[in-house]
Amino acid sequence: MGAWIALIYPEALSELLGRTLKSETTDKAKEVHKLLSPLIYSTAILIAVLLIGILAPIIQQISIFIAHYRLIRGISYVVLGMLTGLQLWAVLLTLLPAGVAKQNIERLQSKHENRRRLLSRTQDHTDRP
Repeated sequence: MGAWIALIYPEALSELLGRTLKSETTDKAKEVHKLLSPLIYSTAILIAVLLIGILAPIIQQISIFIAHYRLIRGISYVVLGMLTGLQLWAVLLTLLPAGVAKQNIERLQSKHENRRRLLSRTQDHTDRP
């Protein structure tokens, strides 16, 4: 997602990470902010998964946890399900700005095509005697 932010909003990202912020950057900053939440979610999920991977073998050696193996396994399944759901939500949140970017590109292409059509009509009239 960091790469996604860097590709779509490179100027805003560099200015946000820099010390000076220009006034025209505030609109771009709002757009970048839409991608920061999923980035934070994904980072938190990654941290949780890494910690679980480290702690699970240790916890399996503790006798109190061995006695409640089924309960711990059920809890870990619920945690895994929640982390998966949160990761899916984060991925969906990254698609929203992509949809907005696609609409902006289509709008610009439409304007460019309309302008080209209008200019071609005026050029056709000026060439006639």
